[in-house]
Amino acid sequence: MTNLTDHQFAGDARHPFSFGGAGSGPITVKGDWGTANLTINSQQKVYKFAKAGFVNQFAIKSDTLMDSHATPLLTVDVGIYDLSATTTDDDEFMAAVTAAQMYTGHYTNTASTGTATAAGFEVEAGDIVIVSVKAAAATAVAGEITLSFQYTAIG
Repeated sequence: MTNLTDHQFAGDARHPFSFGGAGSGPITVKGDWGTANLTINSQQKVYKFAKAGFVNQFAIKSDTLMDSHATPLLTVDVGIYDLSATTTDDDEFMAAVTAAQMYTGHYTNTASTGTATAAGFEVEAGDIVIVSVKAAAATAVAGEITLSFQYTAIG
């Protein structure tokens, strides 16, 4: 496992909408993944929430096909690290997204393990969105992964 340097929004709970983290809107986070980072259980913390709220409309895209093997194996999950419970649900939002799906721009509003309400998935202040490698690349190719989602703060 080779963890990546965490994204700038993963550590300080900055929020792009207004002072104090109120509001709603799209959040987009880009991160570079080297070939050494495409091994099983590699992960990157990409966004820390300043306030409780709801998230939905997750999309993930890569700028290149990150597994060039004839039978690509690379899959990634998008999930959450819950600081208050010190638990990780690495596929809360997206599960087993393949290299080909990322390259064509995979989108989902549901998850394999999460429970969504009409407003989306509930998050708490301090929760961190993570992207992790579920299955390693057969022939890894470095690239950039862009994750985006919609966020609405509570209060």
